[in-house]
Amino acid sequence: MLNNELWTLRVPFQMIPGKGIDGLDQPFEEKIGNLTIKLRYAQQFYVFEVEGLESEQADKEYLNKICIGLRWVMLNSDLAFDIHTDFNEVIYNPTHNSDGLVNINYPTVYPSSNKIYTVTAGNAVATLLTDVNYFHSLLIEGLDKNSFDITSNKKLNTAFELYNLHYYEHSENARFLILVMVLEVLKTSCPKQQVVQTLIDRWIQ
Repeated sequence: MLNNELWTLRVPFQMIPGKGIDGLDQPFEEKIGNLTIKLRYAQQFYVFEVEGLESEQADKEYLNKICIGLRWVMLNSDLAFDIHTDFNEVIYNPTHNSDGLVNINYPTVYPSSNKIYTVTAGNAVATLLTDVNYFHSLLIEGLDKNSFDITSNKKLNTAFELYNLHYYEHSENARFLILVMVLEVLKTSCPKQQVVQTLIDRWIQ
């Protein structure tokens, strides 16, 4: 592999059932600096492809920016996303090492010169679509908010996951309880009284 090989980050995600992004008959493409970011829809998955990153590690770090961008979209719209942050390795064809197969559900990093294939199937559902330009404008705002590593902040990450989860609940009571849990996670922790801490320690034992 050449030292100047460029890498591609592939990030699949799904929307909350019944929601989607309109205007993706053709891949939506955005140029940010030296990077090309594409958004496409295929086989019931939306897929980001970030091309032009200079290393495999840079690709993996850019996943954090994608997560921040999607969560900014979520906070400014009624959209929620199902996205994995664990990477899946490419399974290469032993007779043709430039061809590979990936799990469609997980992010993948691979040299841009390689050909990557996915296969999946599923059932059709009714979907309410969101305009791709609106989605794109929110995403770009979110991509700029990279002053913190959202994946390493467990408290904030848990709050975002709960907030995202509440969109998937059908019951208003369940959604309300999850939002209360979000506030509980985000609130400043206070030292517990000794009698309370003693009881907690006893229950843990």
